[in-house]
Amino acid sequence: MSEMVLQLDIDEICRMYIDELKSVSQIATHFGVNFGTIKLRLNKSGVEFRTHSENQTIVMNRPEVLKNVSNASKRSSKQRTANNIKNYGAVVPANGPKIKPLWKEKHLKETGFEWPNQRPDVRNQYKETCLDRYDVDNVSKVPEIEARAREERWLNKTDEELNEIREKTKKTCIENLDVDNPMKNKNVVKNVRKNYKEKTGFDWMTKNPEVREKIDKTRLKNSLKKIKRILEKYNLELLDEFNITTEKVKLKCLKCNHVFKSTIDYIKYDYGLCQVCYPRNVSHFFESKILDFIIKILPNKIIESNNRTFIPSKKEIDILIKEQKIAIECDGLFYHSEEMLSNKNYHLNKTNECEELGFQLIHIFEDEWMFNEELVKERLRNIFKVSKCKRIHGRKCIIQEISPPIKNEFLEKYHLQGKDSSTIKLGAFYNDELVSVMTFSKGNISKGSKAKDGIWELNRFCSNYNYHIPGIASKLLTYFKRNYTWKEIFSYADRRWSQGKLYYMLGFELEKITKPNYWYVKSLKRIHRFNLRKQKDEPNDISESELRQEQGYKRIYDCGHLKFKLENSRTNL
Repeated sequence: MSEMVLQLDIDEICRMYIDELKSVSQIATHFGVNFGTIKLRLNKSGVEFRTHSENQTIVMNRPEVLKNVSNASKRSSKQRTANNIKNYGAVVPANGPKIKPLWKEKHLKETGFEWPNQRPDVRNQYKETCLDRYDVDNVSKVPEIEARAREERWLNKTDEELNEIREKTKKTCIENLDVDNPMKNKNVVKNVRKNYKEKTGFDWMTKNPEVREKIDKTRLKNSLKKIKRILEKYNLELLDEFNITTEKVKLKCLKCNHVFKSTIDYIKYDYGLCQVCYPRNVSHFFESKILDFIIKILPNKIIESNNRTFIPSKKEIDILIKEQKIAIECDGLFYHSEEMLSNKNYHLNKTNECEELGFQLIHIFEDEWMFNEELVKERLRNIFKVSKCKRIHGRKCIIQEISPPIKNEFLEKYHLQGKDSSTIKLGAFYNDELVSVMTFSKGNISKGSKAKDGIWELNRFCSNYNYHIPGIASKLLTYFKRNYTWKEIFSYADRRWSQGKLYYMLGFELEKITKPNYWYVKSLKRIHRFNLRKQKDEPNDISESELRQEQGYKRIYDCGHLKFKLENSRTNL
């Protein structure tokens, strides 16, 4: 035995203990000696022994141990989840309805914060630890960890698993924040803005020039192959370099050799093509598809297209159905923008001329057809009274308040303007199915009004287009009038689509007709002007429209709105 001990390599023992982080037992097993022999050699060499806790940490961080623990955790995951839900009412005990409030209250009382990760000292300590270990302030920024997380969470998942993750995420958000996405919660957005401004000086990521540049470069990189296919489709040759797809570039038509300027975005959506080969002022696909649809739903009617003699000004009417006293304008966002039509009353003037002749003129913006084709089709069917949906009566429906996520999902599906921000959200249910929604809110500065006591705006109303529900608007409005304090209700009818018949039926009176207002257009999408209003940090001597024009936005005008109001004669508010 003494000979074996004498042959031990002391340097190798120290290396294994210090560099390879082997335990004394492992080294003893490697050399075939007992525990005390190795410990004695290390002690004589002046090596400082690790504590039991340190050894445990090393062992638990070994790849094979981590893998075994992970596999064991996965095997017991379902049972553990079931036990937690049964015992605590949540997948994680700390999120249980009994434990979570107690922890929250205790931590708030002791520290002034609801949770540890909200404390500045904890956040700073976390950053310092990350910087010390990884040279970054957050572990998610470590390339290896970021790549592994992406692979484990997303890349190796099946579509079924990804959908399950999305649904679980939505469910958790609804339970905790009452919305299906954290960024739909006002408090979350407020905190994100505050934290981001403290870090960068900008209150939102996309306002940061560096972030915007990265976004543009990524989009461009991802779309280069598609851009090449689009140019080949229209026989175009690119003569300029570009950084973003909304930037004007010089193009050459290979059919007729005409050189002109346009943007890749416009070309992508069938706009801004060579005007020699494509002289029409709208996307020919857009107008032709709507015309085909009208012919299909009105097979026995005479339908005229591109009529230039109907209205006194001799301006072209895209689609005309004289028997129905209805005309349709297909307003492409590029050619109907301010850049192409300098008169902001262009759409309004056409509408007025048609109304003077006893006709309703419907204006369909291209993005409405592009992104909500089925909804536009169903609305046209209703206007022409050819909808074949199931008929149910409003009196058979039950009215009750609904949650924001349910309301928003319904509005996104059945209202052209999509979801809203409303205070009161009423739903009509038929056999437990939500079939209609009406929302109310206080005055909104984006629409030129202010919140006042007892004054409400009827913000949205729509129904599931698979049903025809006579009387449902009246029933929803009556429920509001009986259950809430109100002095006046006002609402707006969009003159592009409506002449306000429903409001007259509900007892509203026409208060005024508003002037045409504008939307900003970029990448063939309309953006509400309120979202691009001038910021405090922007130059005072340059107007909002000039600033947005420099950023690649165009303006397109609507036909104005009809403002209706309903007064409560029984209140003394």
